[in-house]
Order: sequence, then structure tokens, then C-alpha cells
Amino acid sequence: MNDSPEHDQSPTTRRLTGWERPGLAVLALAVIVSTCLDAAPATKRDLPDARTWQFFSEKKIRSRLFFVAPGASDSIYVSDEPSCCEEVAPNGRWVACTSFNRKAVENELLFISRDLDRWRPLPGYTAISYSWSPDGLTLAGYGKRRTASSVCFFLVDPIARSAAVVDSMMMPEDYEFAWDSTSHRVAICRPGSGPKDPARVLLYSTPDRKMSTVAKLSDGTTPSSPRWLAGGVLIVTKEVPGTHESSVDLKFTLPER
Repeated sequence: MNDSPEHDQSPTTRRLTGWERPGLAVLALAVIVSTCLDAAPATKRDLPDARTWQFFSEKKIRSRLFFVAPGASDSIYVSDEPSCCEEVAPNGRWVACTSFNRKAVENELLFISRDLDRWRPLPGYTAISYSWSPDGLTLAGYGKRRTASSVCFFLVDPIARSAAVVDSMMMPEDYEFAWDSTSHRVAICRPGSGPKDPARVLLYSTPDRKMSTVAKLSDGTTPSSPRWLAGGVLIVTKEVPGTHESSVDLKFTLPER
């Protein structure tokens, strides 16, 4: 994303690219609790399930995201600034999207509730990719600052109105992650940066808010494509250099405690 709001992005895009930007600030592994609201909060309205909203964009002057809710007489804009990449919670209570912050020059994460309460849980961070838990109560994803090269993995609790940075890495690489069916665990594939920092398969538990290491890949390979099977079985793919096979699947059985 550049400094101009006239960027052209599809509202259905889930990942925002742009590692060619200037680097981003180092993130500490700490909990961030934010109560940052838009300067002009919207009037409370009783809207139906967000899964029934229809989103569209308008680009005559600058890209803006709108939605139409059943029973509403007019379309409703998401933000005064360019917005895109809406992700509706499976329970229909919230919508997460990205919205440009002109002062920070970042494409920040923006939450909007059914009563049109707006909240930015991670001000100053550009959201790259994010996904709701199956129960729609937690959003996981990763992002970065424009002014540093590090990347952070975060979780957002919209009920508590809090956000937690649970991991970070000192290089502009992508995390890959997947929620399990219980919404209690998210598997995270974290790239490595060398022998002293090998790639890892991580597991974050939402009930106790703890991160654990499932595996370290000290052979220089990188895990990817995490997916869950029945019975708490996690499958992760890694590339195998120097063999006839281009990749191999790793299997971990991780029953809930």
C-alpha cells in the first residue's frame, strides 16, 4: 500500500501484499489492550445478522467500502477512509476489515459490530491476513508496521475489546495458520531465519492464552499449509530439498487436554 488512498484493491481480497514497502518497527511479545475508537462513532442501530449484509465498493473519488443490510433504507459506509477485505464472523456479530489510516499510513484492522460500533484493535499496524475462529469469538492474524521489517502474530477478542501479540519475527515473512474445529487452538507455521532461529510449528491455546512449540525444523525446511483432521490431528507440509519428492506431510496428534 502506498501513501495515496487511491489504491485499487478488491473487497474480497484476504491478504494484503507489499513486502517492498519500507520496513516496520520491532514488536515485543506483549499484550496490547486498545480502546481506540473512530473519532466520530456511528449512531447505534439495530441491524440484522452481519452474514446477511451485502458489501460493495465505490471508487469514483477514492475506494470506500459500503454495505446494505436487510431492512435498512440506505447503504452504510464502513469508514471515511478506503476500506476493503471484509471478513464476517461465523456468528454474524462482527465484521473485520482493513481501513486506511492517513496519519499512520497503515491499512489498519477495523471492527464493526451489528450496532455499528467501530473499533481499531491494533492502531498503527497494517493487517496482512486474518481469519475468524469457527465460533466467531476470536480473530487471528498477522501484520506489521510500515516503518520496520518485523511481523507480529495477533489475536483479537471483540467481546473483551482487547488484542494480544503472541509471536513476532524479525523479518518480512508470512505466517500460515489454521483454527481447529473447537475454536480453542490455532496452529501456526512460523518461518525460520537461520540455524539459531529454525522454522517452527506453533500451537496457541485460547482458553489459557499460552503458546507452545509442536516442532522445530532444524533441517532448514519451512512448514506450510497447516490443516486439522478429526481427533486433534494436525497436518503440516514441508519441502524436502535434494529428494525426488518436493514435499512431505508431517502429522501431529494433539488431543485437547
